[in-house]
Amino acid sequence: MIRARAYAKINLYLAVVDRRADGYHNIETILQSIDLADELTVEVAPEIAVTCSIPELSGPTNLCHGAAEALKATAGVSKGARIHIEKRIPVAAGLAGGSADAAATLIALDEVWGLGAPDDLLASVGALIGSDVPFCLRGGTALGTGRGTELSPIRPLRGLSFVIGKPPGSLSAGDVYERFDANPVSPKRSAVALRSFLDAGDPEGVCSLLENTLEPTVLDLMPEVGAIRDAALWAGARCALVSGSGPAVFAVTESQREAALVAEALKAGCELVHIGLPTERGVELLRD
Repeated sequence: MIRARAYAKINLYLAVVDRRADGYHNIETILQSIDLADELTVEVAPEIAVTCSIPELSGPTNLCHGAAEALKATAGVSKGARIHIEKRIPVAAGLAGGSADAAATLIALDEVWGLGAPDDLLASVGALIGSDVPFCLRGGTALGTGRGTELSPIRPLRGLSFVIGKPPGSLSAGDVYERFDANPVSPKRSAVALRSFLDAGDPEGVCSLLENTLEPTVLDLMPEVGAIRDAALWAGARCALVSGSGPAVFAVTESQREAALVAEALKAGCELVHIGLPTERGVELLRD
């Protein structure tokens, strides 16, 4: 048996470029792993079975089940696996919790099945499961293009902390993109400009370049998200933004004292508040 920690992600920048013929969207995004994480236990078993601390997420519809089946077919494995997920990343929040779990499943199965699969094989299998899975496999800081699966690493982000606020309720990414397509928003800033700040190791410039073109759509669907963002700014956050297709918001702070003040201000409107740091990995195998 092996344990794995699956880290959430936020989007420091997200611009929707266009809709693809396959129904997905081309995007430009800068992704960042954060230390909010689910924990998985994975062991060899006769068949593939997935259970979760949130019972309704158990079973074959879980992305971990699909990831295990896809890797089994690709690698020609005859074994199965028993996978259990302790959920801490909120569901359907724009934090890639399901994709992070799928990525952790692939890395853990590679270990317990003794595959020694190359990174690019795991990434190709992950891309079949979800657009965020290839990033979650590697983690850290990266520029994503295409569906978000074409990744280019960026210098690790240091010197900032994040406060994550997740309001009650959830949003379907499909619903958010469908509403966006009806009223698209063009970016005002550039992913290239933000990347240059990050590659230069200049965290103070980050806030001036954060953007998410999906944010107006998210605020239209869930107006209370705007109140959370504004509360974070009022409490002293340097900046705050919806992550991905929402509704989670992340606020950027430069000290633990700032982060604590922001977290306190978000408690009234959020079902989850997390003070955290950027991480340089997407999955961590935990060895006893």
